[in-house]
Amino acid sequence: KDDLHHDPLLSEEHLKIFGLMEEKEIENVKRITRRVNEVLREFMEKLGLQLVDFKLEFGRDKEGKLRVGDELNIDCMRLWDLKTGESLDKDVYRKGESLEKVLQTYTKVYKLIVGGEI
Repeated sequence: KDDLHHDPLLSEEHLKIFGLMEEKEIENVKRITRRVNEVLREFMEKLGLQLVDFKLEFGRDKEGKLRVGDELNIDCMRLWDLKTGESLDKDVYRKGESLEKVLQTYTKVYKLIVGGEI
């Protein structure tokens, strides 16, 4: 994560060359990410949603230990309705839909996940 540089894409080679992560840490990040993907995908499919993709951010604590530094919400993932293919995430906003449509979309996902009213 580097807001100043507009979050540049870094490959595994970049991470190693710039001394940002060691091979073992890269493998750990990949393992965590695959596991989160597996859990999220299965959970969303049970709700009738397709997990298209998501992002996780990793950082270091004061001791230098690698940590997941992000929360999971529909602003950090793309979700589609399994039956209709309808986008149910912030792409609705990006595509210029009304704020009412954005609210309806987020409310729909909330109700699916929580199982009740707001």
